[in-house]
Amino acid sequence: MYHAVVPTLADSTVNNGVYFSTFFVRAHTDDPTEHYETAAASGYSVDNLSPEPVDDITVQYKVAGITVEWSPSDAPDVGLYKVFKSDISDFEPDESTFIGTSVETTFTEEGAVEGEAFYKIAAIDFSGNSGLSDPYRFVLLPSPSNITIVDTPDDQGHFIGISWTAPEDNSGLIEEYRIYRSRSEILTDAVPMIQFASIDALNEYEANNTVLVTTVDANVTAIDDFVPIGGESYYYWIQAVGSLGASKIATADVITRIVEMPGEFSLSAAYPNPFNPSTTLEYSIPAESHISLVVYDALGRKVAILVDGIMKPGSYTAVWDGRDESGSMLGSGLYIYRFTAGSFTAQGKVMFLR
Repeated sequence: MYHAVVPTLADSTVNNGVYFSTFFVRAHTDDPTEHYETAAASGYSVDNLSPEPVDDITVQYKVAGITVEWSPSDAPDVGLYKVFKSDISDFEPDESTFIGTSVETTFTEEGAVEGEAFYKIAAIDFSGNSGLSDPYRFVLLPSPSNITIVDTPDDQGHFIGISWTAPEDNSGLIEEYRIYRSRSEILTDAVPMIQFASIDALNEYEANNTVLVTTVDANVTAIDDFVPIGGESYYYWIQAVGSLGASKIATADVITRIVEMPGEFSLSAAYPNPFNPSTTLEYSIPAESHISLVVYDALGRKVAILVDGIMKPGSYTAVWDGRDESGSMLGSGLYIYRFTAGSFTAQGKVMFLR
């Protein structure tokens, strides 16, 4: 009696059904023209070996929800992954713990609630065999609240103070907070701000995307010390993070419009000119200074004092309605306005028509 182990032409699988292979045995003699054959017989093989489980599992909270990622199984015939979740580590995957499938090596869970959870990934091959990963622990931490954004005064408009109320974290799992920012109100998955090679590249990206500004130790305040564009609205978000998990991303209730401080003294031309009943003058000061804005008639006589005092940095407007210091209406004619700020002076002419 003889026997031999031979491969089938293909395995039978759940997807492709039963695949028969036909076999027979041929016996050869010393005479090449003489041989003997058995009757043919058919059979099939079944793939019943579990594929290699996945590894390198990571779990993060991103914009869309809790995102689970892993390295692909080494088995070439794996075509599907199933994701399971439980609040105990040694659970057996079943329908009650099943949360979804993916043909890629990533899965996003929406609507998760705060607390500890364990995730397992099952690699499923074409025959329906399953290779199960070890559990991965992730804690969805409580989120910070009451976020306050304040533009730091007198700083040339580029420092933002951020404060928040720390969540109740009885487990002590919160280790740091991440501060996110964008000029768009739509939060996207963030990239670190420090990766941009130029301010122009940062500004272009941040117009429609979110950047990670900084990470601070477990505290309730932070400073964003580099806001590149003055006069723009910025949106902020904060996330609590620890080695075992992260919180949902909390948004500030208000946007912050960054006040751009002027870089030099300036005085604009009066508008309208000629005017009736009033004209407006705009001026800017980069540092706290004593400011005077005075109107004279054509003979050089002082007729009106529009501004006279110490002023902080910023941009301002002054309106003159054609009246003198006593409130009396002046006559039509040419008037001269003079602006003085420290050693800086500027002046212009305006025509009043009654």
